[in-house]
Amino acid sequence: MKRYTTSYFFTILLNFSLPSFTQSQSITEIIDINGDGAGNNLLLCYGIATDGSDNVYVTGLDSDNAFKITPGGTITEIIDNTGDGAGNSLDGPYIIATDGSGNVYVTGFYTDNAFKITPGGTITEIIDNTGDGAGNSLDGSFEIATDGSGNVYVTGFHTDNVFKITPGGTITEIIDNTGDGAGNSLDESFGIATDGSGNVYVTGRDSDNAFKITPGGTITEIIDITGDGAGSGNFFYSPHRIATDGSGNVYVAGSNADNAYKIGTFQLPVELIDFYGRVINEKIQLKWTTAIELNNLGFEIQKSKEGIDWEVIDFVEGLGTTNDVNEYQYQDKNPYKGINHYRLKQIDFDGTFEYSNVIAVEYENPEMNFNVFPNPSNGLINLQIDNPSNQEIKIKVLDNIGRRITESEIIQGESNLQKEMEIKRSGIYIITVQIRDEVFYEKIVINN
Repeated sequence: MKRYTTSYFFTILLNFSLPSFTQSQSITEIIDINGDGAGNNLLLCYGIATDGSDNVYVTGLDSDNAFKITPGGTITEIIDNTGDGAGNSLDGPYIIATDGSGNVYVTGFYTDNAFKITPGGTITEIIDNTGDGAGNSLDGSFEIATDGSGNVYVTGFHTDNVFKITPGGTITEIIDNTGDGAGNSLDESFGIATDGSGNVYVTGRDSDNAFKITPGGTITEIIDITGDGAGSGNFFYSPHRIATDGSGNVYVAGSNADNAYKIGTFQLPVELIDFYGRVINEKIQLKWTTAIELNNLGFEIQKSKEGIDWEVIDFVEGLGTTNDVNEYQYQDKNPYKGINHYRLKQIDFDGTFEYSNVIAVEYENPEMNFNVFPNPSNGLINLQIDNPSNQEIKIKVLDNIGRRITESEIIQGESNLQKEMEIKRSGIYIITVQIRDEVFYEKIVINN
């Protein structure tokens, strides 16, 4: 995982000047409504892309098809509304893209899917409305993009998300409507682009913003409705398309504000290579690695049970400024039973900060055994508690209507606790043992 704590600068691009046409320029219509001239028409030409062999590809939004035009002018319909011919149809192909291997990709906006067409003409549906198959669906597949590793990215306009499809067919939702998880949401995911470092960029048409997603899954809002922050004249409304260049700059069009922005990056203060956790000896061990640190005060470790409300559990000091690879670790000795969510808040010396991606680690408490004997008793009872997690223990004695009779001090974690107690009056009592947020009960009868 890479996380870039990045500073951005904004430049508004306005007043584009159009070159005049001279005799040295040649304008040629390469395809028209007649499509391939063999009965397959082109209606409402929308998407366009090229490949490394100078072939051109276009989509027909209303004719539900796509065409390939070779440098020599040969036109071939490469997909139609039958989709892959196996029952997965194509309806509303807005966007088309290519990769370095000569494959072509096209989205079906109304069929909520996307297809891959190989150079040999094999058509495969690579994603459908089930999305990742794990409950994150795809509705309104609009934009599609590829990266240098052969991964494909598809936006879900109505589901406010983006999916990554690997060359092996693994599908992962890389951003949803929660956006960066810090209050900046993604609404109507529209344009998408990638850069040479494997970062993905997506616009939120209705949330008036754009996000960067690193290969490691860190999400950062890189522009919002305030645009360049220079005043009401340079606001950023309803962004559509987004693009990158070889220098790491990002360009985004604000359609309703009639403008476009260039977003450039400065030096990266912290590069986080990975961040993960695992259960070791009934505790959760967190580890993360940095490749670059600039003025890094340290990392605040935050934890959540549901991934919504966060608590700070500790702070690990950073190394200031270094270009070396450094490893950090932290041990959570009191994990929740079930899923534990963690994130890092990286803080610079000047107080600026960025959050890492959120990781989830599942923890299951080893079985705890709790015995009270003898039962019935003449008043003297023995408690035996097997506590393999070495958690803190609190013991209470309640009468048969729930009133507290006695309560022990918190007993520091012991793996095998034996304790003797005395109850002086006859009756029916409840012994409770509390370990973190779990309470165990045992009924006992006292005959004095």
